[in-house]
Amino acid sequence: MPNISFEDFRTLASRDGLTANERIDDPFDVRAGSTDAILADIIQKLPRLTSRDGIVVDIGPGCGPLPHALITHCGQQGHQLWLIDSAEMLAHLPNVPYVQKIAGKFPEVFGKLGSLIGKADLVLAYSMLHYVFEHDNVWAFLDRALALLAPTGCLLLGDVPSWSKRKRMLAAEGQSFAPLEIRGDEVWPGGLTDAVIFGLLGRATEAGFDAYLLPQPDSLPMARRRVDLLFRRPG
Repeated sequence: MPNISFEDFRTLASRDGLTANERIDDPFDVRAGSTDAILADIIQKLPRLTSRDGIVVDIGPGCGPLPHALITHCGQQGHQLWLIDSAEMLAHLPNVPYVQKIAGKFPEVFGKLGSLIGKADLVLAYSMLHYVFEHDNVWAFLDRALALLAPTGCLLLGDVPSWSKRKRMLAAEGQSFAPLEIRGDEVWPGGLTDAVIFGLLGRATEAGFDAYLLPQPDSLPMARRRVDLLFRRPG
């Protein structure tokens, strides 16, 4: 099934009668009860979140339980938090003094982020890289996200579906892997394979960043078929 687009998310965010998880393309509530575990994993991979007075950027937070938990955590730690998403999605998140909302699609809104370029301690894009890959330029997305980082700053592209890992998981279970039929004019839906993932890591290292491919803990709901990509600007 193809991944939905930024405009589709805007429509979901505006539709009456939907739950928060339905608005973020999780109608079966796969992550129910996992918010604390997900946030704990993010904090483990971005330990700067446990210090104080940092600049944190969340690209595509949506409006589910996770951004609400991150907003609370950043308030407790005295961080400045920037949220980048559609106006329709951001309207479902609280307005608090330490949160700055930027309405629009990243990296199209990059011009609005002049004060953040080279200044962010942490940048997070969780469970959304596959949408970027199918509908937009994933390489430009990575380049602009890395450009936000201050020296020693980190970018976490979290909860990335890996079709290669999914294939290995099914093989280990004795199941066959049947790729979806692809037309000549479209990208393989969800097709973030090892080749693309390692390509992203290599692009970052060639640009002077450290890059790491990390597993998710088994306690997370989709750990067996998803990975995390961590990048750090040396300083």
